[in-house]
Amino acid sequence: MSLYDVACYLMSQGHEVVVALSNLDLAAPFAQKGIRVCPSPARSRCKPYHESPNSMAEILWCNGYAERSHLASMVNDWVKIIHTLSPDVIVADYAPTALLAAKICNIDTISIGSTFSFPPLRVSHQFRTMDEREPLRLAKLEKHLCGTINSELISHGQRPLFKVSEVFYADRNFVKSIPLLDYYSDIRAIQYVNPVRDFDHAMSARWQGTPYTDKVLAYLKPEYNQLDQLLEQMNECPETEFIIYLPDRSNVPTRLGHHIQCFNQPLTLGSLLAEANFVICHAGAGLVAQACLAQVPILCLPLQYEQYLTARQVHRQGLGIMSPKVLPNNFVVEAVKHNPVEVRHRESKLSQDVLSYAQVFS
Repeated sequence: MSLYDVACYLMSQGHEVVVALSNLDLAAPFAQKGIRVCPSPARSRCKPYHESPNSMAEILWCNGYAERSHLASMVNDWVKIIHTLSPDVIVADYAPTALLAAKICNIDTISIGSTFSFPPLRVSHQFRTMDEREPLRLAKLEKHLCGTINSELISHGQRPLFKVSEVFYADRNFVKSIPLLDYYSDIRAIQYVNPVRDFDHAMSARWQGTPYTDKVLAYLKPEYNQLDQLLEQMNECPETEFIIYLPDRSNVPTRLGHHIQCFNQPLTLGSLLAEANFVICHAGAGLVAQACLAQVPILCLPLQYEQYLTARQVHRQGLGIMSPKVLPNNFVVEAVKHNPVEVRHRESKLSQDVLSYAQVFS
């Protein structure tokens, strides 16, 4: 379920919906459904506090929360939008500043997002384990940001926060995931909403079947720095059928064999996963959840930290494997033919745990 799905559902129920987007290039699908779109306020970028952010607080630091004047300006821009539109409720997807402005304006809020969007409330969480001084550095940063955020809230007559992570939470919160894939599930409780969806413009693809013994679905991105090596290894598996989604092949010199179908548009996944033996992807939460529900093992090739967390959870839960930083020779052959993973979540666990989704707008 995406913000687009939510907007379309609310429209179908007779509600007036306005969507604020940071990237107006994404406005076309909303406009086609008759949904009004407006630009969201620009973020105030700051010089990173550290070489690479190591906590959610540090991400906020890099996006205007380090200085009260920057934060006040961003909040004020959202308050202006709220006063102009006079909404009854705000539905946010990873939009902490919008939630702060809604709190100031006493507007009801719902937040829906990935697991990454809802950091633990009680436990300070750092992304990477570094040297022994790192917890102290992050605690100092957290204290500073708490002061900045609370100064803004108190100036508007609102109660202060105890932890920076509170800014990511609304009155009601829903994770687009399944419990098995929630890498924070042991340190916070939250409701889940079905993450599975197919794009309106998704293409239909079919497995060729005979004479191939295995079927592998791959969702890949051109920025993956070992893409050509990966495709070469797929070429070296002529007995395995591959269906690949790759948005742009212009910089890929590899000539693909007849056992490989490659598409540049998203695919309808349900029928493909029903017959697939394996999935290769960058550990995007949506596809991983869909493969998990279909009980298909996954080879994860994470490109960024959120994907890394998902890939690590996939490995921990016995749902798949994570590629090393450098692809070994014949890695794809070994992964598909000699897959060491036994997908452990069977029908009973699926019915008891995975499929018990929250109904967001009941």
